Amino acid sequence: MVKHTTRLNSSLQRLSILINIICVLVICLSSPAAAQRKKKRKDEVDSNQIKISKLLNLTAGTRLAILDCKGAEEVVCEAAHTYLKWIGYDGAVLNATSKKLEYHTVCEIVRFKPIVIMQSKYEGEATLSFRFCNGTEIVIRKKIKLGSAYNRPLFIMSQTLSEQFWKICPIYIPAFNKSFLLKLSTRESGWKEDSLMAYLKTIPKASIEGIYEEVVGELNKKEPNLKFAVVKKGNGYDLIYLQGYSNFKDWAPLEHKGRLELTGSDLTYKVIWIDKYKDENRNILGNWENGVLKLSLANTVTTVTGETSTNITVAGIFLKLLINDDSK
Repeated sequence: MVKHTTRLNSSLQRLSILINIICVLVICLSSPAAAQRKKKRKDEVDSNQIKISKLLNLTAGTRLAILDCKGAEEVVCEAAHTYLKWIGYDGAVLNATSKKLEYHTVCEIVRFKPIVIMQSKYEGEATLSFRFCNGTEIVIRKKIKLGSAYNRPLFIMSQTLSEQFWKICPIYIPAFNKSFLLKLSTRESGWKEDSLMAYLKTIPKASIEGIYEEVVGELNKKEPNLKFAVVKKGNGYDLIYLQGYSNFKDWAPLEHKGRLELTGSDLTYKVIWIDKYKDENRNILGNWENGVLKLSLANTVTTVTGETSTNITVAGIFLKLLINDDSK
């Protein structure tokens, strides 16, 4: 009888311990912290779904994905290229000449940047960034698991990573549709054609203000000469686009083209230059003399010995026109 009682007590103790463990687990899993973690995971899933839906709406007017591999490992770049093919884009590596690709409009292009950061040998986080020409950027992040593929040959690792990208953003790009072409962001100058021309006719010939035409300019020489106006605003001068860019659907006359800002040197200006693709460049100096505006691009170069130097190259030379000629 004593033995049976001992066994029963022992069984009851084990059962009691088991019940306590289950209770602890239930309490932990239902704790505010656990509930918060669960909600965070759900929010991340919901957020990614919203982003993917928005992504599909934007991609109907794109046909080319330019792959930005800057700073990425070879395997990440290979995987991204495969992924872009899977979802329906034509992939290309981003380089110095990529912007010279001639398309109906630059807004048929999306820039894709993959970033993969490994927290351990087999797990990490992938960030997929889709950047459209109108300034919209959709960034999707998600944890990834690579398993034993991490130590396999490059093509196997690349394939595995491509599949992970697919799980993060499983979309099929719809057929190209010109009616869905995106438009580059518009920067209104506030000027109307009549008021601008009337104002410029009152400006003395010796003033920097006026209409300028390209003599030496941006890379694409197939285009007509670029023309813009320079008008006083605040402590500097606004540049107002008039004509000249071949991607004319992305530009309208009288849009804001940039700005000349005063410096401590007479007739030398810091320039904010908005290029034909509406990217902003601030590494430019401007010099004005006798009706000629010269823009110079400043680039910092680091030698193999670690020394730095600044190279100045001519970015554009523009000649001031008479207002009463056919310069509009």
